[in-house]
Amino acid sequence: MQNCAKNIAEYIKKHTDIEVVTHQDADGIAAGSIAKKALEREGVNATITVLKQLDESFVQTADKSASKLYWFTDLGSGNLDLLTDLNVVITDHHELEVNDIELSQQERTNLMELSRVLTRTHNDFKYHLNPHLFDLDGVNDLSGAGATYLVAKAMRPENIDLSTLAVIGAVGDLQDVEHGRLIGTNRKILEDAEKIGNVKSQIDIRFFGRESRPLHRFLMYANDPVIPGLSKSESRCINFFKELGVPLKSGEHWRYWVDLDSTERKLVISELTLILVNNDMNPDEVNRMVGEIYILPNEQIRTEVHDAKEFATLLNSCGRYGAADIGIKVCLGNRMEALSSARKMLKGHRSNLVEMLKIVRDIGVSELEFVQYFNAKDRINENVIGIVTGMMLNSGELDTSKPLLGFALCDDGKNIKASVRVARQNSEFNLNLSDVMRTAAGEIGGIGGGHSIAAGAQIPAGEEEHFLERVNELLRK
Repeated sequence: MQNCAKNIAEYIKKHTDIEVVTHQDADGIAAGSIAKKALEREGVNATITVLKQLDESFVQTADKSASKLYWFTDLGSGNLDLLTDLNVVITDHHELEVNDIELSQQERTNLMELSRVLTRTHNDFKYHLNPHLFDLDGVNDLSGAGATYLVAKAMRPENIDLSTLAVIGAVGDLQDVEHGRLIGTNRKILEDAEKIGNVKSQIDIRFFGRESRPLHRFLMYANDPVIPGLSKSESRCINFFKELGVPLKSGEHWRYWVDLDSTERKLVISELTLILVNNDMNPDEVNRMVGEIYILPNEQIRTEVHDAKEFATLLNSCGRYGAADIGIKVCLGNRMEALSSARKMLKGHRSNLVEMLKIVRDIGVSELEFVQYFNAKDRINENVIGIVTGMMLNSGELDTSKPLLGFALCDDGKNIKASVRVARQNSEFNLNLSDVMRTAAGEIGGIGGGHSIAAGAQIPAGEEEHFLERVNELLRK
């Protein structure tokens, strides 16, 4: 994979007219920013295009001349058939479009190996770095930002500082969730970031909001795992800290998790663990509460950019609401106007998510034999339907043994965005949701893909019922 990165780096250096094309989520924004900065250091002022998804509409207007190079980051691997007429390099981590859901496991294994060989040697895509091409996992081993970083690092040693953005991208892609820490190639990238003092990993509680939520709200919104009797109840969370003797305020100011000393943290974690155990919580869920967190020590404490998870959420809020350019500026170091604007986006994003979860509860979740689903129609923004689906599945209100699929009307009014998630603790089910979505969508004139445990599709409006029936059938198989 490092040799592949070196080959891509050398190929990029031969070009001066380069456009970076990336995805709109946190991983994509971090990946695009890595590419942008690396190219700046080569004297190339590249443009960046941010997409919700890669489809024919982009390719139709693209420059197909040999002098124009497109660097696809965090997308491209699932759409190789669209890119044959373009001069491209790809640094991605999504599933390759090579599997057929109808094949036996052995046939699928053989086909995947053949596709790796063909993709490595095919002249159109010899500049293609994706962990799946090297028998690695794009869910836990390497993100889109990480794949892009490997190329940037191969371009020149000083790009090691971009490892920070690769860590943020990996955390934003939830690559640390299943194991409670970054593993594999992500781990090596983390070591780069730690070596130069840009990131510090430590063991702590992993709930979101360590830097940005007052203690009681930090606990109130905890959902991975849900804390019985505390999650969603502000008054009970306030009483919880009072009974433990942990002050909620310092003078007139609310205290945050980062303000607690080690004794206070241990006391709270011990009590929360006891609550989970007494409520017969699965040991794996109890263990998920504490794990590795990633601090950016050169950033200001109690800000969203001091914690990798909160930094990633900040980027997500920009990308999902059409302001990816603001997120890119923050990634590239703007801590004034861009960060201020991003914080406003984040505040609106959080409020929207709360309202959208209420909408899902109002609509209700229906069930088929192997999948549960809801159709938000035009009540939820298509750009956040995946986030809402994941949050709803992990809310503690649903059966997590089945994948959850959410529908939302696309901005064009003609198509439907579908997002499906499986609970991380059920990843051993060996489902491949990317295959399921690609196959089911393709049969009705749509497109789909993603990861084995989180995938999406765009289908024609009015085909939801047909699509659901096919998804259910494929999951049964």
